[in-house]
Amino acid sequence: MEKKILIAVDPSVYTVNALRYAAMIAKKIDVSFSLIHIQPTISSFLMEEAKKDPEAIKRLQKQSEKHSEDAITVFEYCTDRFTRFGVSRDKIECFSPMKAHSVAKDIIAHANMKLYDAIIIGRRGLTKIQETLMGSLSKSLLESSELIPLWVVDGEINSEKFLLAVDGTTNSFRAVDHLCFILSGNPDAKITLMHVMPAFGSFSGINFNDKECDSCNIDIAADNKKLDNFYGLAKKRFKEAGLTEKQIEIKALRCTANVAKAIICEAEKGHYGTIVLGRRKSGPAVFSSSVSLNVLDNIRNRAVWVVL
Repeated sequence: MEKKILIAVDPSVYTVNALRYAAMIAKKIDVSFSLIHIQPTISSFLMEEAKKDPEAIKRLQKQSEKHSEDAITVFEYCTDRFTRFGVSRDKIECFSPMKAHSVAKDIIAHANMKLYDAIIIGRRGLTKIQETLMGSLSKSLLESSELIPLWVVDGEINSEKFLLAVDGTTNSFRAVDHLCFILSGNPDAKITLMHVMPAFGSFSGINFNDKECDSCNIDIAADNKKLDNFYGLAKKRFKEAGLTEKQIEIKALRCTANVAKAIICEAEKGHYGTIVLGRRKSGPAVFSSSVSLNVLDNIRNRAVWVVL
């Protein structure tokens, strides 16, 4: 089954990184791509004011035409790069709608309308001050999307290994399902399922008495049972997707407090090119919104797939 992926583009090195990564993913799967570039709009206030001056109307029309010409230039540049990375021209289409709300909301609206399987964006290297002043498109997309997974690409990525962080919840299984759908039938895909286990006895300053230790042991046993059930379902889904047991590794790590840091450290140590997270916006799950954002904030030269 062909996958459909939407890529937000502009004439920047960040977009080139996203295109290069998308081309790497596309080598062994059936996928088509759409490039989207949101055109700036001229405010209705200026349009109303220009009605009083015929010359002003002409200037605004020229500005609008320039926006369209700029979009064509962006698409020509990105399509040329994409084909150089190995993607066939007939697998690429382009869309350049006028800005209606915000760039993030307009991209999400288009993605929902066309039923894409994922959205890809190249992350800009903003400082904290720049991000506060200008905002981050990747975070805005993450906040706006209610359904479609978001792939955020940082830097130039060469590794095709996937690290799938799981916690045994339905959110994690959605991440499994998305990864299986994208990689179905790929005989070279390498996937590690990693569970970050809380190390109850490692918190300094806490003295567990016997009763509290019993409670911890019960929690750990319940957690292990949940994960055993999860792994059984995950293995079945991998098999249905045509992925063999040799392609799948399961790993459990102890963590003191910072789950996001543990995920990033493992990704760096294992030379994984992609981290996959199932995210819930609220609630007690390990991989909550804060963990997703923490990973996105601190990852370098990797891609992060956030599956809702």
